[in-house]
Amino acid sequence: MIGVRWIGAGAVLAAVAACGGCSKGPRSASAGKAERTAKAPSKFLEPAPPPAAAFPDVGTDRPRVDIAAALGGLGAEAGSDRALTDGPWAGAQPGQFVTYRGAGGVCLTHKVVAVDADGVTVETSTSAGGARRNRHPVRVRAGDGAVPATAQWDGEELQIDGVRLRCRVATWVTRYGSRQAVRRLWLCDRVPGKLVRSERGDGRGPMAMVLELVRFGG
Repeated sequence: MIGVRWIGAGAVLAAVAACGGCSKGPRSASAGKAERTAKAPSKFLEPAPPPAAAFPDVGTDRPRVDIAAALGGLGAEAGSDRALTDGPWAGAQPGQFVTYRGAGGVCLTHKVVAVDADGVTVETSTSAGGARRNRHPVRVRAGDGAVPATAQWDGEELQIDGVRLRCRVATWVTRYGSRQAVRRLWLCDRVPGKLVRSERGDGRGPMAMVLELVRFGG
């Protein structure tokens, strides 16, 4: 009988050890989940970097604003009473054209297709394909041009398509924070639309050609 009692006690101790101390009572599922959550290592979330500063009209991945059209629209909305002056397409005749070479060798052609008392209709096409028509006013408000009042003026003679053109040259600087953009335009009254050459740069190196007149006539 004594041997039997010792065997029974050993079985009880083995059962208690197997259930991991069942005398404390079963743990609920929520308690187990809370314990696992408490033991899980915390994750460190890095703050998102601040957005890069935007510099309008700087870089090749941003659309360029038509400054003349924008200023003209603002002047009209404000009801400006400034005197009118001839716009760049004043005096243009149907059939006249200008062809420019741009970056990458792509050519851009403007052709005058219609003229009336108020405006000039110009068809623009590129050597890469595609065409559109734009209407330009004959008269514009003084100061609503693409050249700002802060520009410095000079003169230079260029030979284009076998013709020597005496040009007015405008240079100005636009600053965006710590950066700057330098623009230079060659203009001549003998050319429909007046533009002969356009360059841009940052003032720290050579200027880059944007558009250059290669042919004109009509």
